[in-house]
Order: sequence, then structure tokens, then C-alpha cells
Amino acid sequence: MFKSNDKSEASTMKNIIFPTLFILTLPLPGTNTARCADFQLLCGNLIPLNYKNAHGDAEGSSVEILEQIMSKAGAPVCAKHCRFEPLARALADLDEKPDTVFMSMAMTEQRKQRYKWVGPIYSMKLSLIARKDKHIRITAPADLERYVIGVIRESAPAQILVNHYGISGKNFVELSRDTQQFGMLKKGRVDLITHTDISAPLVLEHMGLSPEEFEMVFVLKSIDLYFAFNRQTGDALINRPQSELNAMKEVRVDGGSLYMDILCRHGQGCPLPLAQ
Repeated sequence: MFKSNDKSEASTMKNIIFPTLFILTLPLPGTNTARCADFQLLCGNLIPLNYKNAHGDAEGSSVEILEQIMSKAGAPVCAKHCRFEPLARALADLDEKPDTVFMSMAMTEQRKQRYKWVGPIYSMKLSLIARKDKHIRITAPADLERYVIGVIRESAPAQILVNHYGISGKNFVELSRDTQQFGMLKKGRVDLITHTDISAPLVLEHMGLSPEEFEMVFVLKSIDLYFAFNRQTGDALINRPQSELNAMKEVRVDGGSLYMDILCRHGQGCPLPLAQ
């Protein structure tokens, strides 16, 4: 997934608005109220679900959603102050450190019992993306064995390729950032990369590449994203934000909802089209 720690990238991102993926720390189980200072946040970039703005803070609709539901649940967080980390390191922290939460995580079979969950907060298509000029077409999972695939270490798409499609790790080039994925794809060092339909166009534009040169050639899975909490988190601190998220999604008389208001306020790019 897209991750960036570069200051020049942060400056470029300041005019891109999208929802977010990130990690935060929660109060001790049983606590009813907490100060923002009680929460240390870990965060990665997933365009358009989260990003680091020009000031180095996390910004986007998921940040706003998290802050609202946690505040109403009596456990406020300052999500914009999250710490950005590569996914593998962030997951290690989530596993090992009590009072942590990862934002916008896919609930895979390997992860289901590993964490506690609030959501879903967003749905997207996890896909394989290729250069258009390569004219790659995937008609069956067996076709994937012919290609070199750039994946993010420990990412949900990589797990899905192995567990649901039987793709061997020997087909993978493991990377830590989605900018590396697209760079390798552009240079022809990999045939395919894993990414999301809504994120890919904004990553490409951010890198100065044209989305018109790339296409989605295979949908691995339509997937829901959640806030994943360290498994030591008390059930009360899971149930309260979940209830607030459910209430946020309730439809008003005008057909909208607070949840949809937040998504619209932060905007979205056009998804990368699926090749025909």
C-alpha cells in the first residue's frame, strides 16, 4: 500500500484529498475517558484512504471518522498525530504493543483472530494492475503463474494471492511502498502489481505518471476495511466505537448520512477501469 515519508512527497500531497489508513493507540481497558495525549498513533498511506499532509499529519475521511467515533465513545484520539511506518513494522507494533489500533485493515483469515475489529469503514477492490502496452489479460488464476508480481510485504493482496489463488512466493518481488510498486511496473521490472481501484490513479498522478498508461487486469477481491485493534483491547472499547460508527451510517430523511457527508467532504478520485 502507498507509504511515504519524503518531505517533497508530503508537499505534493497537500492538494490531494482522500480517506485514510493508519494506526493509533487506545486507553487501558475499562477506561471511560481519556486525553488525546494517551493515544500514540501509527499510520501508513493508502490513497485515497489516508495520507500525510504538508505538515506531516495524517489527513482524510477515515481520520475524521476515527476521531468522531472515538470521541463520542469517550476515548478521544488525535489521529492526525499518528506515526507513519512501513506496513510490516506497523503490524509488528500492532501485535506486540497493547493499546494500539491499525486503521483501514483488510480482515483476512490470518488476521481475523489476531486482532479485534471495528467496521467496516470502507469497501474497495483489491486488484492486479499492468501497463496497458503489455496487453496482459488474465482469464484464469493459473495465468498468474506466468508473471512477476510486485507486492507489499505482509499486505492483504499478497496473502490473497497465496491463499486464494495458490500463487507461489517465487512469483513475488516484495516491496515496502506502493511508489516502489508503480516505479518497478513503469520500468518493466515486474509484470503486475497489487493495488486498489480507487487508490491507483491518485498514486500515479502523485508520481507524475499518467493513469491512462495503466489498467486493472484482474480483481483479486472486493474487500471491506476495518479499524484493527490490538487483541488485548477490552471489549467495551470495541463495542462503543462500533455503535457510534453504526449510528454515523444511519440514513437521514434527505437520503444522506453523517458517514456519507464525511466521505464527500474529503472526495475521491475516479477508480482505475477494469480492462475488457
